[in-house]
Amino acid sequence: MDVAPALTAAGRRRGRARGKDDRIDAIAVARLARQEPGLPALSLVGLNADLKLLVDARDQLVVEAGRVRNRLHALLLVLAPGYRTSTGALAKRPALRRARRLIERAAPGEAVRARLALAAIARLEAWRTSAPSSSTRSRPPSRPCGRPGCWPSAGWVR
Repeated sequence: MDVAPALTAAGRRRGRARGKDDRIDAIAVARLARQEPGLPALSLVGLNADLKLLVDARDQLVVEAGRVRNRLHALLLVLAPGYRTSTGALAKRPALRRARRLIERAAPGEAVRARLALAAIARLEAWRTSAPSSSTRSRPPSRPCGRPGCWPSAGWVR
């Protein structure tokens, strides 16, 4: 069953439980499926292939981010020995900001290393800002359900 997000939201509002979670959504979708027998069936054609492509792409990005982080670590060891005491692990934005400040204060003779390190930070930050949210990663792509203004992606019932 392919159910539009607006229908699921309306079903949640009518329910007794407050908030939004998987259990509440499942109940709302099940009630809608029973009340509206004309809802379109979910098309699973290509869904497994799409999900595999997305998972593979994410895995490749994680590996590449690890490589860039390792290169940044090697550059920082020369530019700012002991950098980890002030930055910590290079996994979050605040640590990358602190690393950027250390690089900007590096010796003038290390301009190439500094430029490469700043490029690595920019690449890591770009991945963080362009990565899809967890909610879009966990859902199949939206497809029109055949009704005007309906773009289902809220959930499905088998």
